[in-house]
Amino acid sequence: MGPAQAGKIPVRLFLLLVLLCVSASEPIRTGIGDRSDILSEEPITPIEAEPRPDTDKTALGERLFHDVRLSGGNDVSCASCHQLALGGDDGLDRSLSPSGTALEFNSPTVFNVSLNFRLNWRGNFRTLEEQNEAVLLDHTLMNTSWQELLPKLNADADYARRFARVYGGPPDRASVLDALAAFQRSLTTPNARFDRYLRGEHAAITAEEARGFELFKSYGCSACHQGANVGGNLFQRFGIFADPFAEGGGLEASRSRPLRDHGARKRPTRVPCPEP
Repeated sequence: MGPAQAGKIPVRLFLLLVLLCVSASEPIRTGIGDRSDILSEEPITPIEAEPRPDTDKTALGERLFHDVRLSGGNDVSCASCHQLALGGDDGLDRSLSPSGTALEFNSPTVFNVSLNFRLNWRGNFRTLEEQNEAVLLDHTLMNTSWQELLPKLNADADYARRFARVYGGPPDRASVLDALAAFQRSLTTPNARFDRYLRGEHAAITAEEARGFELFKSYGCSACHQGANVGGNLFQRFGIFADPFAEGGGLEASRSRPLRDHGARKRPTRVPCPEP
């Protein structure tokens, strides 16, 4: 090969490389009984198991999540509106403030919340830490302040011991928010029946449920409710066919929310379902 030809790829070799690249980009189909070829075409994807969490940190966050002392009146906790035995919310059309007044929105599920690209029905928070702080300080929600909350936690010997073990010091703003978020991120629901179905286990859901999934897709529901969390990954106007607040609801028309849940703004997400 002369100097002028050095660095040039022969045409036949070039075409072979192109064919190999195109073939590699196609999904591998291994047989009729294998759903690996179908999975890439489904609008909903299985929830993947998260890496093993820091158990001490998540246990600390779980205690904080259920502790009413995180509220100004020592009467409500995060779990008051996000009840883990009720799908991660409170089951109400509109959640109640500590004084009993109906709030503008219901409580979205806390399950799989880490899969949402934005948080809150308005989608105005990007991280669990910033949302948690806003909820703690909001006078209509937890109604506390750091000046009030931290002395309560520091006065508790068990909290002092746990925070020292996990964070190397007493409770402070950053460590409280981090522990709460760590617990919330642990509340994923991988390997549910539907996830197993999506991976190819046909008998994981009933024939009626499978038919419902086909209808869900054929009616166009998956245009908004898709991805691992069946939503929670985009904004969209709330009230596609009519304004849900037209009769004096007092709220501006929204954008969207996640379906592994039930409620009203960002597209709603999944919630865990009991085995049949």
